Amino acid sequence: GRSRKPEQSRQNKTDHEFYVECDNTMGSVTDAIKQLREDSKYLHVLSQAHNTLDESTPWFPRKIRDLDQFANRVLSYGAELDADHPGFRDVLYRKRRKEFADIANQYRHGQPIPRVTYNEQEIVTWATVFRELTQLYPTHACKEFNNVLPLLIDNCGYNESNIPQLEDVSLFVG
Repeated sequence: GRSRKPEQSRQNKTDHEFYVECDNTMGSVTDAIKQLREDSKYLHVLSQAHNTLDESTPWFPRKIRDLDQFANRVLSYGAELDADHPGFRDVLYRKRRKEFADIANQYRHGQPIPRVTYNEQEIVTWATVFRELTQLYPTHACKEFNNVLPLLIDNCGYNESNIPQLEDVSLFVG
């Protein structure tokens, strides 16, 4: 787990606030929380576990850079894939997924978004998806999307032989 230095409480200047991040792999975090509740004036638990605590608040970023610290909570390389997931036994898929997760985890707000080199199979897949969806967009996409797609094609390189780069899209919409 991680923690940070205690800060003077915003609520009461004679109290201190602590932030502690821990991984509940041993099952003893619930007991620790109970003890902290008894010994603390105020305890606020932010948890991703929906079944371990009555009081659980999902985490939300307050500043854009807060996302940098928590990317690894939502981005993974596939270790958690269920056995029935199509990529569960696919070594190449898991390797590629890890590459993308590593790029995302190393990215920090304010940096240029790293460019990705796509392999031939990914480009062929993108081409198929792009062609099929562009046929469906006029009748199945909202008016706003249909107005923006030509701009993405003209300004961000959206086409069947080019997978768009996030940095190009970000610079265009920003």
